[in-house]
Amino acid sequence: MPKHPKNLMIISEPRLDVIAHRLRRARTGVHFTNGTYRDPASLIVPTTIGGFRFIAERVAKRHEAFAMAINSDVSMRNADIDTDENQRLRAEKVLIPLARTFPDRQVFGVHYHQETPEQLYAELKRQGMPPESLHKWGGYGIDGGPIIVGADHAKRVLAFPFESASDRPAFWDITPKGDQTQKVEVVDLYQARSRRGAAKPIIS
Repeated sequence: MPKHPKNLMIISEPRLDVIAHRLRRARTGVHFTNGTYRDPASLIVPTTIGGFRFIAERVAKRHEAFAMAINSDVSMRNADIDTDENQRLRAEKVLIPLARTFPDRQVFGVHYHQETPEQLYAELKRQGMPPESLHKWGGYGIDGGPIIVGADHAKRVLAFPFESASDRPAFWDITPKGDQTQKVEVVDLYQARSRRGAAKPIIS
């Protein structure tokens, strides 16, 4: 088992109110993304870090925390999504690089048992601590595609398209479609990279 950075906490708890209580201990705002993270690290780590790099530079305050909500093994079985890795392995392969990239921020991993994180975000909002931001990669929330689940519970919602429009995340086909144009900010981080130059790319 790889050693966790000191700024990383992984919460594997079935009760949503307990998850909220543990996140509250950070005593700061939390910026979220979510997914299964069943793909190889070589594919998902660059986009994960790139997305949070944008959040760190353009959205989050200096002291605010980052969090990744990750489908638990129960969630994956209930949604009939196949994977060769258990929830710990899927979490660690993205969370450890994220925590090492941002050593001055608290980083949380949150396993949820439901098929989507909707109830998790709703519980956080109910307890007065809605996500400061929620972002998703892969065409969610864009042009009538699949919605960003939980968008109504976050203060700010961002969508980051993949470089290739043909790439599709795991839950693309089963996520409800809808118009979220009034709620979701679309940011092309690949275009942002080229405008910013090679000195400090958002996606590398």
